Amino acid sequence: MYVCICNRLKEDLIRSLAEQGLGFEEIQAITGCSSTCGSCRTFAEELVLSVQIRAHQVMPLRVVASTA
Repeated sequence: MYVCICNRLKEDLIRSLAEQGLGFEEIQAITGCSSTCGSCRTFAEELVLSVQIRAHQVMPLRVVASTA
């Protein structure tokens, strides 16, 4: 699915960049997402945020053994 029609950016590209740890502003600087008409900005930001939230939920917790 296209996120940014003006720049022909698909969801999988935005998601992939977000999975690499990039924030929306960094993705925007690299791809030009929402820099033309801006109508995709809300969706693109929400997509990046959802990837970031999922990444934090999936990260395993580190268990530290008690020595006491």
